[in-house]
Amino acid sequence: MKIRNVVGLIALAMVVLTSVSVYAAGTVVTCPTCKDDSGVRHVNLPTGAQCATGAFDFDNTPGAINFGTHVGYCNNIATGGVDDNVANYRAVMAVCDCITANPSLSSRFDAGDSVGIRMTIMVDGVAADRGVYWANSGITGVDINGSAIPNTTTVAMDTHTSKANVCADPSYDKSFGIARYYLDAAATKVATITTPKCSPAASERAISLQTYPLTDTEAPTVAGAQGYTIDIGDENLDRSYWGIDIPPMYVSSNAAAYEGKKIQVKIEILDAAGNTICASCTPICECTIDIAIIGCSSGTFCMTFPYVVTQIGDSTGWSTGIAVANMQKDVTSPVVTFTITDSEGKAFTASQSMTKTVNAWMLDDILDSWTWTPAGLPAPGPAFLKVSGNFWMDGYQFMTDGNFGAGTQPRQNCVIQD
Repeated sequence: MKIRNVVGLIALAMVVLTSVSVYAAGTVVTCPTCKDDSGVRHVNLPTGAQCATGAFDFDNTPGAINFGTHVGYCNNIATGGVDDNVANYRAVMAVCDCITANPSLSSRFDAGDSVGIRMTIMVDGVAADRGVYWANSGITGVDINGSAIPNTTTVAMDTHTSKANVCADPSYDKSFGIARYYLDAAATKVATITTPKCSPAASERAISLQTYPLTDTEAPTVAGAQGYTIDIGDENLDRSYWGIDIPPMYVSSNAAAYEGKKIQVKIEILDAAGNTICASCTPICECTIDIAIIGCSSGTFCMTFPYVVTQIGDSTGWSTGIAVANMQKDVTSPVVTFTITDSEGKAFTASQSMTKTVNAWMLDDILDSWTWTPAGLPAPGPAFLKVSGNFWMDGYQFMTDGNFGAGTQPRQNCVIQD
């Protein structure tokens, strides 16, 4: 690619400024993404009858008019939350970042060079069987006769001149070809790919996929070499931003121990060195992308009340009460946290277990009975109140003088994503 023209300067700069770190698993770079909202989205941790409700898909729906619509993420709009299915997400590999980090790779991204791909699911930073698996994508590799090749898929991709162009394109026009599913991160044990299950068999727990290595009997019948071959347009037009389609995956009940933990996918570009893509191909560049957080309830949820009063009941007769409703029955230990910011700007925080579906407290009472940090009391008079917890919540505030009262809903419901 044209980046080769400046590789001499890059190499000189790298020698002068620092040494190049080449990892055994490939040069590590940061994957740009097309995320247009903050935080990492949440996916449901299925239990009971919900156990095999389906796969979730990180990427935009290819070819859809609204290609920011996704499948399988949490949708909690009805309970004051957010719909994690609506956003523009896509994995991007910036090839020039690989070359900048390791200038020797410039010779591996020229027209005619072939590269493969490996993608591995990680949970809480570890690539292992932790309950999140690849799901049957419904797209199976086929041989030259049109017959399906078991336990495979095809990995779609596209090449562009900028990240913005990757993110704006609702389709993938190219492909890494056929990839096979594996049980291990090293891609040595073939997995039996399946639709989502509550408790998949050990042979069905696919955590990695890799560009398909052809066997002696399959090589003559599979149409075309596997992997992506860089074309002259990529080189001449500097199409160094690669959009990569991450196939669907699913969360099984085996992931229960990892609720609240992050799902990531490590993407490795494999060096085919001009040969048929094979299991022993060397990773030359890799990045890791955040996919989801396990459990719709694993974030911190909140509501705010911009005007409450404390400690003026004796002088004015007025006091404030707060009602909090737990809208999510599957949280085993719901805890609510009150943060009161007084008129002097000092914040006081205390937490309490939710003993009922709906709890109500008078602020003056809990100032005496709860343990606040820092110690002490807010200044008497008006204050700002934020209520947060580990469950989807709703509620209201009421003010009363003992004879007359009025209530109001919170100013906003919010989610603070992990």
